[in-house]
Amino acid sequence: MRSVAQLKMLHSLALRLNRLNDLKQIGDAITAELKTLIDYHSCRVYLLAEDGVMLNPIVFRGDLTEYQSDTYEELITEVGEGFTGHAAATGETYYAPDALRDEIGVQIEGTDEVEESILCVPLKYGDNVTGVIVLSNLGLDQFDGEDQRLVEVLASHAAVAFENARLFQKEREAAETASALLGLSQSLTGAHDFGTVLERVVAAVPFIVPCSVVATYLHDPATGSFRLLHERGGDPERVRAARETDITSETAARFLLSVNEPFILPKELAKDVPPQYNLLETVREALIAPLRWDPDGFGAVAILAPDDETSFEDRDIALARGIADMASLAIGSARRVHELERFHELVESLEAIFWEADPTSFAFTFLSRRAAMVFGRADGDARPAGRDRRGRRQLDRVPRARTRGRDDLAARPHPCGARRARHANTPRAHRRRHRAQARGAGSPPQRAEVLGGLPARARGHGPTARVGRHEEHLPRGRVA
Repeated sequence: MRSVAQLKMLHSLALRLNRLNDLKQIGDAITAELKTLIDYHSCRVYLLAEDGVMLNPIVFRGDLTEYQSDTYEELITEVGEGFTGHAAATGETYYAPDALRDEIGVQIEGTDEVEESILCVPLKYGDNVTGVIVLSNLGLDQFDGEDQRLVEVLASHAAVAFENARLFQKEREAAETASALLGLSQSLTGAHDFGTVLERVVAAVPFIVPCSVVATYLHDPATGSFRLLHERGGDPERVRAARETDITSETAARFLLSVNEPFILPKELAKDVPPQYNLLETVREALIAPLRWDPDGFGAVAILAPDDETSFEDRDIALARGIADMASLAIGSARRVHELERFHELVESLEAIFWEADPTSFAFTFLSRRAAMVFGRADGDARPAGRDRRGRRQLDRVPRARTRGRDDLAARPHPCGARRARHANTPRAHRRRHRAQARGAGSPPQRAEVLGGLPARARGHGPTARVGRHEEHLPRGRVA
């Protein structure tokens, strides 16, 4: 009868574990189902930490006074330590019928010495140990071989459930992190100045990496010091003092462990930081992510742990690296955009025509408004620059003084012979402007484009023939 009950329990537990995605819920289900078949006094479920050393209890349940006073801190152990650590180290079940007198056992600090039996069964996923199930009972030799086999079968189902829950949790964390990084990337895309980039980084970091304070610092290449720019979460009085005092180059050199990769500044080393630079009263572990951008820009993002007992993990370092890379790229892009804006402002302020030439087709791209004033508009309007649709002058026309010298050019004999008769019916002012436009085009296709856009009354002939005759007589290589 007991075997049938055990099989029914294992079947129902396996179905229940497959529906759970939370580690603690799985642990609670194991302790509850085991109680129906094994009359234990204490049950603890340990999981191996990512460092492969620490064994952390996720669930512990005690029915008697001797076990109800157990705390989480007291139950934490390491691989190879005590009964639990021994089962994790060997990957095999260990049963101590008299735990008090067993040499492998280690007395938990703060607990009384009592006679008890302890059964430790490892959780194995493939060949890897992922945790341990520990049962305790007051008295000597309280567990038999059937109890051991039952717990071993249950442990195999539990190990699979725990591994699936871990993978699900990692995927969920990865999705949340990717969403946060995507949001940061999108916000940085619209930042076109240095201060905005760092301000948005400071605002986004707490949603990506658990922390208490985030601050950004800028390096001064002249003095080698670092200046606090933006922060979030710091003590107002300390932040005010830190803004007034730059971190000297000598102090920064002591604590800047890397200038290229993110690193962790442990509490032991952080205690030596001068108090005028601390943004909180308590000393906490810090995660530093250097920032670099062209040509020689340098800064850093400082992230403080949520409390004085919490430490950063490898995942936090990887996230900090991604944040630093995106911030560095955004700062470099913002600087280039700022330089281009300044260049175009300079171009617009000069009485000159600037252009870029394609190295393969020699096509010109004009960069200043001055080009549109001289050559006409690029929106398909055939009106000469400076005139409305009726040919009347406008206020933004090219001053006559700048085109007066072209009258003499129009009166000179043409290099190929007599002056062309086809210009006889063309108004003189138009001839001056059209010749200036033609000479401003760098290649035959561009000259054809310029001349093809002239008013029909100024051309006097069809566009094709008119362009052909202009190409036939214009000098080569003339550029405005």
